[in-house]
Amino acid sequence: MKILLLNEMMNSGSVSYYIREQTAIELSQKGHAVTMISPSLKSPSFGTSFIKNDVKYVFSPSLLPAKYRRGGFGILDLLTKLYYIITNKFNIIHTTSGHRPSQFIPSVASQKIKKSKIIDEWWEWYDKEGRAGTRNSFIGRLIGKYDDLFELRLKKYYDHIISISSFLQKRLTDNGFPKKKLTVLYGAINSEKFISYSINEARKKTGISPDDIIIGLIAVGELDHEDNTLFIESFLILSEKYPRLRLFVTGEKKYILKTFGQLIGTKVIYKGWLNIESYNLYLSSCNYFALPLNPVPRNLGRWPHKFSEFVFMERPIITNLLGDQAELVRKYKIGHCLDYNSEVFKTSLDEILSAKVMIDVNGFKILKNELTIKKRVERMNDIYSQF
Repeated sequence: MKILLLNEMMNSGSVSYYIREQTAIELSQKGHAVTMISPSLKSPSFGTSFIKNDVKYVFSPSLLPAKYRRGGFGILDLLTKLYYIITNKFNIIHTTSGHRPSQFIPSVASQKIKKSKIIDEWWEWYDKEGRAGTRNSFIGRLIGKYDDLFELRLKKYYDHIISISSFLQKRLTDNGFPKKKLTVLYGAINSEKFISYSINEARKKTGISPDDIIIGLIAVGELDHEDNTLFIESFLILSEKYPRLRLFVTGEKKYILKTFGQLIGTKVIYKGWLNIESYNLYLSSCNYFALPLNPVPRNLGRWPHKFSEFVFMERPIITNLLGDQAELVRKYKIGHCLDYNSEVFKTSLDEILSAKVMIDVNGFKILKNELTIKKRVERMNDIYSQF
């Protein structure tokens, strides 16, 4: 098959772009002729194209700064994609954020003109109940208005929709979408980036005491404040009961300094930016990982990449009761799901720290295999074979 991947992500080193790129490579290894078009990271740029790993990479030209072009809103990106649609015949158009202009217009044009089958991969709840509700800038509010108007309305034009969560799929079925056109496909692990060490080896190399109890809370920032508040409050109370309890934290420096202040260096381990080797060692030093998620539509509809990282590291995961991540934690017995309620949460966390509940190591290994990009692409290939 000839497959065109319409990418709204720029090659900025993000996990999201990595997954899209690795998807293209895996598809090419299955014998497909794959082209992937993405907006250029640099501006201004004349655009470029090249072949690597049997994938044709195309980066569309740019004039405006990235903030005006990212996410599927670039005019030159749209025109580049239309050019490839018109001058080529693709069997499958596979897009992400498929309601955005530079994704939707070329997809539907290929469907109508070239009879291509079009697939939208839906990674997040975008309208005011989801991502749009977190946007505060003028441009962000405009994007939010667009998402409110078109996120659901434009889905009906696609031949198939892949949802990152069952919560997003339910949103579609509740709005009359036939289930035969829908598939839930979870995120994937960036296995090339991470190395898991034993706790003893990691503690020796980082200088962390083997007697400390370390909980990892990574990639925190203002956007996650409501998710993290309940966990942080519970941690601070329990750290008085458990003198060896520590929190390893990464994320936005300003937010971390404001949130933890004088606790850094005592109860809180914060090392600023870490190279990948040091990052792996500190992650491997953790006894637990925390993924506190307030069960609101935005959280229930997305796939936090750090969940995949926690699975790869094979440490017990502490999360909330609801959502696909919670279902996986229960199914594979790899952690603890807590009620998002202040007193219940604190009590449950206390029981975890005191009881040392056993975790099924085999569950991690099984789930790690399920969350590989190779497995994910196999399921995508099954969808393509329907057409």
